[in-house]
Amino acid sequence: MVITDRIFPTLKETLRENKIGYLDAAGNIYVNTPEQFVWLDGHKHTETEKSVTNRAFTKTGLKTVFYLMLHQDRINWAYRNLAKATQVALGNINNIITGLKEAGFVLPINDKEVQLQNKKALLDRWIAVYLEAYPTKPAILFR
Repeated sequence: MVITDRIFPTLKETLRENKIGYLDAAGNIYVNTPEQFVWLDGHKHTETEKSVTNRAFTKTGLKTVFYLMLHQDRINWAYRNLAKATQVALGNINNIITGLKEAGFVLPINDKEVQLQNKKALLDRWIAVYLEAYPTKPAILFR
């Protein structure tokens, strides 16, 4: 028997032709044995929203956030310079800074400058996510 989140119609047909049972997350089922026959089909799958991960707290984000906690003035650097200093792809820097802003860890000072805020909470969150991402690795991020 095949049990999965979703089975497309052509695959369902192939499974039925070969008398292979299936069950999907929407409740569609096919069982054909000498003792029983069950075939329910037509239940639609509900699309679930994929949760958006805060990029500041991914493995790459952890590296950049750690760097910014050590060098807090560099949060105002050009993204290209920050990418070079952290050895993180330039495209990730904007996502990481945006993630920090959305999580409430960046305070605007004026139109061009920001600074880290809630530093204790940021450090606590960084430690928790780091331990989850690297449960057996020591914290060596820069060489």
